[in-house]
Amino acid sequence: MELMMGLVILSILITMATPGLASLVGRFYTRSAAEDLMYAADLARSRARANRRAYALQVGGLGVDGELYKVVVRRGAGISCDSANATNGEVVYTADYSKANAAGNPTVAILRRAPAELLSSDHFLCFRADGRVVRSDTGLPYRGPAVGYLAGDAYFELSRVFGTTPVGDRLQVQIGYNGSVRLTYGNDLSQLQGVN
Repeated sequence: MELMMGLVILSILITMATPGLASLVGRFYTRSAAEDLMYAADLARSRARANRRAYALQVGGLGVDGELYKVVVRRGAGISCDSANATNGEVVYTADYSKANAAGNPTVAILRRAPAELLSSDHFLCFRADGRVVRSDTGLPYRGPAVGYLAGDAYFELSRVFGTTPVGDRLQVQIGYNGSVRLTYGNDLSQLQGVN
């Protein structure tokens, strides 16, 4: 009888803990994906400075809302951003979260990104030999918004999705013009010019 009572109490406790545990795992998954992006940006910046050549950072397919989350860092052959593009650059790091979604499991997607130049599918962040971030097509810093945010910064908002529906917390990764990276919460990205 005592064993039966113990099992009943244990099953009640497990039932109560399951939703909280699922939420905790979801937050960890999104944070892990954001930290992969932060690591990739730090890697590109540090290697660009150490090797005195351009490094590319491409995040997702950058043209569609809810695009599955993939991060790729490429090493360029020289100091020009063109030497680090998908044709010429050598892949040095990849993080791909899209396989879980294909299997019907929640995965991480890019919900929003800014500035507007990041909407092009062939566009990437270019880390110059001095570690600064510029546009891959012009070699110039990203333009600044009208108010509230710094010129040259890029933003990515990530969330777990199930199919195309966002679930759980949203995290934002800010990559500054100087190559610094930080995790932010709750910025209103609609203030940025050309946000998708």
